[in-house]
Amino acid sequence: MWVLALLVACTGTEAPEASGGGGRTPAPATEPVVATVGEHGFVSESEFAGAAARKRITGDELTLEDRKEVLDALVTDEVLFQEAFDQGLYRDPKVRKLMVNLLLREHVGPQLKGVEVSDEEAKAYFDEHIADFRMPEKAQVRKIYIGYGDGVRSEDDAMKIAKDLRTRIVADPTKFRDLAMEYSEDAFKRRGGDMGYVDNVPESPYPQELLQVVFSIEPGRVSEPFLAGGGVNVVLVDARREAIERTFEQMKGTVLRRMRSERLTAATDQYTKDLLAATEVTVDEERLAAVQVDPRMATPIEPDDLGLDMPDGPEQRHKPELLAPGERPKHGSPDPGRRPRGPRSPR
Repeated sequence: MWVLALLVACTGTEAPEASGGGGRTPAPATEPVVATVGEHGFVSESEFAGAAARKRITGDELTLEDRKEVLDALVTDEVLFQEAFDQGLYRDPKVRKLMVNLLLREHVGPQLKGVEVSDEEAKAYFDEHIADFRMPEKAQVRKIYIGYGDGVRSEDDAMKIAKDLRTRIVADPTKFRDLAMEYSEDAFKRRGGDMGYVDNVPESPYPQELLQVVFSIEPGRVSEPFLAGGGVNVVLVDARREAIERTFEQMKGTVLRRMRSERLTAATDQYTKDLLAATEVTVDEERLAAVQVDPRMATPIEPDDLGLDMPDGPEQRHKPELLAPGERPKHGSPDPGRRPRGPRSPR
């Protein structure tokens, strides 16, 4: 069974002592079985038929010996699967994530099969969320950030540094990258201050004070030093792109995908809510407060690692990223916030 292979591949550690499956037992068979294995295990007719069909390379009927050979392999997998279950290997983070996604696919996915979105519904959705499908005004920006406070320096001192840097940049704009890498104190320092293309939108991750300056100066101009994000900034706008309106016909595919994704999210949330309502949960708050948390213990789990195409979060599920030709995606961009105060904690 492929489940066993997944359990072994995902754990990568020595198996813990048998735990009896955490008090649970595997689900009983819901169809006729070809063989029972141990107290709770079995090989169902459909499992046997699927495995036997893969063995039938020619058109000849399988002999009884052939069938026993197929069944022996299934029984072996079932024995190993039961042992993995009894040892609690299903609690491995990647296995748990896979099982949850399979559960949702089995119980939530079918609710949406055959549910179509009409053109009228899609057009109404587009009109209601038209701002989400508009390509906003953009500017290609480079920035130098000089922080102050927290005993680093005063605001006046930070402003003096920024003014001196601006003078040097105006005299020779080609020095911007080198000056940014030497003097800037935010996450864009290592990229020579290059922020890429910045969108002029209310929900921007960048301070509105920064956007006001960026979109008020002409391309090729260097701003006067200004306050934003807890420091003094100097920006150089390399290029500007005007906002582009999108028609429903241009964005229809994106609209349909987003609507289906939102329906899947709503169905998933309802299914989860019903399960939680039917489950008693007891929290030991004293123990919870005493647990030591070490960032180095974090185990990131990427859905791609599990080979499943399931939505990850509201932003990824719902928000289309509209890029102009030649524009870099925003994923993986440095943190636009204040300068780092010290070494990053490992993730």
